[in-house]
Amino acid sequence: MFTKRHLLNKLSPRKLDEYLARGWYRSGQSVFTCNFLLKEGNLFTVVWTRMPLDGHTFRKGQRKLLRKVRSRFRIVIQPEQPTVEKERLYQLYRLNFKGHTAPSLRSSLLDNQDDNLFDSREIMIYDGDKLVGFSIFDLGEDSVQSIKGVYHPDYKSYSLGYYTMLEEVEFAKEQGKLYYYAGYVVPGYDAFDYKLRVGNKEFYDTEAEQWRPWTEFDPDNLLHKVMRKKLNLLQGELGRRGIPTRPGIYPLYETVFWDLEPRYHFNYPLVLQVYPDFHNYRYLNFVYDPQQKQYRFVACTSLQDVTEHLAFQLQPDPEIPIITELLGMTDNFLAGDKPKEAIYRMKMWISRQMYL
Repeated sequence: MFTKRHLLNKLSPRKLDEYLARGWYRSGQSVFTCNFLLKEGNLFTVVWTRMPLDGHTFRKGQRKLLRKVRSRFRIVIQPEQPTVEKERLYQLYRLNFKGHTAPSLRSSLLDNQDDNLFDSREIMIYDGDKLVGFSIFDLGEDSVQSIKGVYHPDYKSYSLGYYTMLEEVEFAKEQGKLYYYAGYVVPGYDAFDYKLRVGNKEFYDTEAEQWRPWTEFDPDNLLHKVMRKKLNLLQGELGRRGIPTRPGIYPLYETVFWDLEPRYHFNYPLVLQVYPDFHNYRYLNFVYDPQQKQYRFVACTSLQDVTEHLAFQLQPDPEIPIITELLGMTDNFLAGDKPKEAIYRMKMWISRQMYL
């Protein structure tokens, strides 16, 4: 599974540290981790980041921004508490936000529950008595995770979203924390690049399961690029044999967020469909399994057309077609690490089906 989610009944500061150190993050009143993001009809690999705080110092421009905002506005740092004032500002911010976001601040933070499992703080920015921005962050034993920044669109020139991240870092340092976590960045999709401006970052190497300096990051090793390269090799070999194929992106691979049972539902984001017209109700797919470093052959049936549920992710002319059917797996097996071996095993499987 490329996306995992844990629903929580309780969470200690030490346990939060452990989740964050493994590349997990908060989502409402749960924690999750993921490898991919589907935006504007294209698939990207997410890269989890953190910033060590030992020896950290602000750059000249960052110190200047801190002084500018502190001198212009009234800043309050306190335990987080839900208020109508914050909800109103969130709704105004949401109207001007490009992309999909939660319908309310309460649903985003609390999943519409009454209690917060996280030890949360907030930075409130006031112009006189008017709330013009705020951010929310959680405390672990040795870490801080930045959750949400909201600002009034009329005050965009003050870089309040960036400012609150700097203020969160300052708070974390004063509290003796070791790491500042701001979530993931998405190479190739620059909407998250602002997180890299805060300071020297580390990235989580999912294969080695360890944190490494950002200077060692290699974009050629991004997971979706590796998977696409392997499927392109296989598609070329299938084409040379006259076997028709059709690539696809499958948005419902994140079974845990669609309330689907991953054991039975197809959960790979990149697909190479083989013999697209082989059977009216069966999808025959190749995927590349990066954990096993092998191709996997997966036969599926179409359970439901979900086009209307995917409307916000569909684009007029996507680079790779979006599969808009919910797929259930009927057969699923490793098919080897070489295209020729994978094709041989697929043909053996098809031959057996002919006699059933």
